[in-house]
Amino acid sequence: MLRLGRPLTLPGSWPTAGWFRALAVVFSVAGVFHLACTVAPSLAGGDPPWRHGLFVAVNAAVALGLLLRPRWFPWIFAVLCMQQAVSHGSAAATAWRVEHRVDKASVLVLCGLPIVLASLVWDARRRPRRESLPFRG
Repeated sequence: MLRLGRPLTLPGSWPTAGWFRALAVVFSVAGVFHLACTVAPSLAGGDPPWRHGLFVAVNAAVALGLLLRPRWFPWIFAVLCMQQAVSHGSAAATAWRVEHRVDKASVLVLCGLPIVLASLVWDARRRPRRESLPFRG
Protein backbone atom coordinates (compact mmCIF):
# COMPACT_ATOMS: atom_id res chain seq x y z
CA MET A 1 0.00 0.00 0.00
CA LEU A 2 1.32 3.40 -0.98
CA ARG A 3 1.51 5.72 1.98
CA LEU A 4 2.01 9.40 1.54
CA GLY A 5 4.09 10.94 4.27
CA ARG A 6 5.28 14.43 4.83
CA PRO A 7 5.55 16.66 1.77
CA LEU A 8 8.95 17.14 0.20
CA THR A 9 10.86 19.85 1.99
CA LEU A 10 14.11 21.43 1.02
CA PRO A 11 16.54 23.21 3.33
CA GLY A 12 15.21 26.58 4.48
CA SER A 13 18.04 28.41 2.76
CA TRP A 14 17.20 27.08 -0.70
CA PRO A 15 17.09 28.71 -3.20
CA THR A 16 20.08 30.81 -2.33
CA ALA A 17 21.17 34.19 -3.62
CA GLY A 18 23.99 32.38 -5.43
CA TRP A 19 21.42 30.28 -7.31
CA PHE A 20 19.64 33.43 -8.46
CA ARG A 21 22.94 35.10 -9.41
CA ALA A 22 23.79 32.05 -11.54
CA LEU A 23 20.38 32.22 -13.20
CA ALA A 24 20.90 35.94 -13.85
CA VAL A 25 24.14 35.05 -15.65
CA VAL A 26 22.30 32.45 -17.74
CA PHE A 27 19.66 35.00 -18.78
CA SER A 28 22.41 37.54 -19.52
CA VAL A 29 24.14 35.04 -21.81
CA ALA A 30 20.80 34.42 -23.54
CA GLY A 31 20.50 38.19 -24.00
CA VAL A 32 23.97 38.31 -25.59
CA PHE A 33 22.91 35.48 -27.91
CA HIS A 34 19.80 37.42 -28.95
CA LEU A 35 21.93 40.53 -29.44
CA ALA A 36 24.21 38.56 -31.77
CA CYS A 37 21.11 37.35 -33.64
CA THR A 38 20.03 40.95 -34.28
CA VAL A 39 23.30 41.46 -36.16
CA ALA A 40 23.44 38.00 -37.77
CA PRO A 41 19.87 36.59 -37.97
CA SER A 42 21.16 33.39 -39.57
CA LEU A 43 22.46 32.29 -36.14
CA ALA A 44 18.97 31.26 -35.03
CA GLY A 45 16.22 30.12 -37.32
CA GLY A 46 13.99 32.51 -39.17
CA ASP A 47 13.01 34.96 -36.44
CA PRO A 48 13.28 38.61 -37.49
CA PRO A 49 15.95 40.83 -35.90
CA TRP A 50 13.33 42.96 -34.09
CA ARG A 51 12.15 39.88 -32.17
CA HIS A 52 15.69 39.13 -31.06
CA GLY A 53 16.03 42.78 -30.04
CA LEU A 54 12.90 42.46 -27.94
CA PHE A 55 14.36 39.44 -26.16
CA VAL A 56 17.60 41.30 -25.47
CA ALA A 57 15.48 43.64 -23.34
CA VAL A 58 13.40 40.79 -21.87
CA ASN A 59 16.49 38.83 -20.84
CA ALA A 60 18.07 41.92 -19.30
CA ALA A 61 14.88 42.62 -17.33
CA VAL A 62 14.68 39.01 -16.15
CA ALA A 63 18.34 39.03 -15.06
CA LEU A 64 17.69 42.18 -13.03
CA GLY A 65 14.49 40.69 -11.61
CA LEU A 66 16.38 37.58 -10.53
CA LEU A 67 18.93 39.70 -8.68
CA LEU A 68 16.41 42.00 -6.96
CA ARG A 69 13.54 39.51 -6.66
CA PRO A 70 10.64 41.80 -5.77
CA ARG A 71 7.64 39.86 -4.42
CA TRP A 72 5.59 40.56 -7.57
CA PHE A 73 8.29 39.26 -9.94
CA PRO A 74 7.08 35.61 -9.99
CA TRP A 75 3.80 36.83 -11.52
CA ILE A 76 5.62 38.63 -14.32
CA PHE A 77 7.92 35.66 -14.84
CA ALA A 78 4.89 33.34 -15.02
CA VAL A 79 3.57 35.37 -17.96
CA LEU A 80 6.94 34.97 -19.69
CA CYS A 81 6.79 31.23 -19.00
CA MET A 82 3.39 30.98 -20.67
CA GLN A 83 4.57 32.94 -23.71
CA GLN A 84 7.68 30.81 -24.02
CA ALA A 85 5.67 27.60 -23.60
CA VAL A 86 3.54 28.59 -26.58
CA SER A 87 6.48 29.83 -28.67
CA HIS A 88 9.06 27.15 -27.89
CA GLY A 89 6.41 24.45 -27.50
CA SER A 90 5.19 24.98 -31.03
CA ALA A 91 8.78 25.24 -32.32
CA ALA A 92 9.67 21.94 -30.62
CA ALA A 93 6.57 20.22 -31.96
CA THR A 94 7.21 21.50 -35.48
CA ALA A 95 10.86 20.44 -35.40
CA TRP A 96 9.85 16.97 -34.24
CA ARG A 97 6.94 16.56 -36.66
CA VAL A 98 8.39 18.14 -39.79
CA GLU A 99 12.16 17.77 -39.45
CA HIS A 100 12.23 14.66 -37.25
CA ARG A 101 14.65 16.27 -34.81
CA VAL A 102 14.73 17.46 -31.23
CA ASP A 103 14.90 21.24 -30.88
CA LYS A 104 17.39 21.30 -28.00
CA ALA A 105 17.03 25.02 -27.30
CA SER A 106 13.26 24.69 -26.99
CA VAL A 107 13.56 21.66 -24.73
CA LEU A 108 15.98 23.59 -22.52
CA VAL A 109 13.59 26.55 -22.29
CA LEU A 110 10.53 24.35 -21.71
CA CYS A 111 12.25 22.42 -18.91
CA GLY A 112 14.27 25.25 -17.39
CA LEU A 113 11.75 28.08 -17.07
CA PRO A 114 9.34 26.17 -14.79
CA ILE A 115 12.28 25.40 -12.47
CA VAL A 116 13.16 29.10 -12.35
CA LEU A 117 9.51 29.99 -11.70
CA ALA A 118 9.28 27.44 -8.88
CA SER A 119 12.45 28.90 -7.36
CA LEU A 120 11.01 32.41 -7.50
CA VAL A 121 7.72 31.34 -5.93
CA TRP A 122 9.52 29.39 -3.20
CA ASP A 123 11.74 32.37 -2.47
CA ALA A 124 8.85 34.86 -2.40
CA ARG A 125 6.79 32.68 -0.05
CA ARG A 126 9.57 32.14 2.48
CA ARG A 127 10.58 35.80 2.82
CA PRO A 128 8.82 38.25 5.09
CA ARG A 129 6.51 40.65 3.24
CA ARG A 130 8.60 43.83 3.59
CA GLU A 131 12.05 42.34 3.06
CA SER A 132 14.02 43.73 0.15
CA LEU A 133 16.96 41.96 -1.39
CA PRO A 134 19.64 44.30 -2.68
CA PHE A 135 22.05 41.53 -3.73
CA ARG A 136 22.22 39.77 -0.34
CA GLY A 137 23.10 36.15 0.19
